[in-house]
Amino acid sequence: MKDWIIIQSYIQAREIGPVPKMEGIIAQSGEASYFYALKVLHGRFERGEDSIAKTPTWAVKYARFIIRTRFERAEKHMCSSPECCYEYFKHVVKQKLPENMHQAMVMHSFKSPLDHFIKKYFKEIKK
Repeated sequence: MKDWIIIQSYIQAREIGPVPKMEGIIAQSGEASYFYALKVLHGRFERGEDSIAKTPTWAVKYARFIIRTRFERAEKHMCSSPECCYEYFKHVVKQKLPENMHQAMVMHSFKSPLDHFIKKYFKEIKK
């Protein structure tokens, strides 16, 4: 039921524009917060950033398409996914990842040495 309320709140905001009274509901979901920032606010949605930060896929997209810079509060969560780390490196940081994320990629390389994103990351930072 809670997810349905979040989705309905986002849809209503998308149809009529920013609705500050519903932002607290939307901010409970990283995905809804990302789309609210992208499609309704056309910019940063600070109230939803905690939820966005905890969802690596949406955090990378938020950094790439909304704030267009590092999203430091989300970096520790992105470390759980080699794909998110690589996407963050490729489209946001554009250089060697911050140390904690780089170390996470090293650790992932021991667990999954054939992972496509890990291989690409290490190949590209050698250039």
